[in-house]
Amino acid sequence: MVEMKIVNLTDQNNQRMVWLQSVEDDTMLPILIGDAEAIAISVELADKQMVRPLTHDLLKTILDRFDATVKRINIVDLKDEIFYAELILKCNEREIRIDARPSDSIALALKYDAPVFIEEEVLNIAGGRVKTGKTGISYFEKMDDDGLDLGLDIDIFPVDEADLEEAVRDLIDTSTIDEEEIEEERPGEAVARVTFLKQQMDQAIKEERYEDAGQLRDQIDRMEEESE
Repeated sequence: MVEMKIVNLTDQNNQRMVWLQSVEDDTMLPILIGDAEAIAISVELADKQMVRPLTHDLLKTILDRFDATVKRINIVDLKDEIFYAELILKCNEREIRIDARPSDSIALALKYDAPVFIEEEVLNIAGGRVKTGKTGISYFEKMDDDGLDLGLDIDIFPVDEADLEEAVRDLIDTSTIDEEEIEEERPGEAVARVTFLKQQMDQAIKEERYEDAGQLRDQIDRMEEESE
C-alpha cells in the first residue's frame, strides 16, 4: 500500500474535496466529501476547536472512553466512483477493522495523527498530478492523461482563525437555502429548485452522505408543502 498525507481542502463549484498526496512523490488523490466532513477536516487542519463538539469529536471521545485508538486508515477500493475505506483500531491489544467512508476516516485520522494508506491499484486508477497551465490556473491531470480541469487554488486552507470562521460560514451558507429567497421565487423557479435539490439528494445518497440527504429531503418537503 502507498502512504498518503493530507495536504489540502478545496471548494470547487460547491463541491468539497480533500486532497491526499503520496509521501514518496507528487501523486495526488482528490476525494469528494460532504459539508460536515469538510468542516471537521478544516478544524483539524487549522488545529482549532469548535465551541461545541462535532460528530467526529464525539466519536473520538467514545473511542477514548473504551481505550481504543485509530492506528491507521486504509483506502481499499473504488467502485462506481465511490471510495471505500477501513478504520484500523487498536483496543485492548486487539486490532479491529471497521468499514468506513474515507471522509469520516480522514477526519478521525487527523485527530489521532494516524497514517493514511491507499491500495496502489486504487491510486493508479484515481490518482494524478496537479499542474499549472499557461494561464496560471492549476488543474488536475489523471495518470492516464485524461485531464480534468478543476481550476484549483491549491493553497492549503484554513490557515488561521479568521480563515477558519469564514470557511465554516461559507460551507454552511452554501449548503442551506435562504427561506426568504424561497418565498420570493416564482412557480417555475420553485419547481427548478426542487428538481435541483432532488438531484443533490440522490447524489448524497449515492455517496452515503445520509445526514446531508436528510436535510435536503426536509427542504424539499417544505417547498412542496408551500406550493400546494
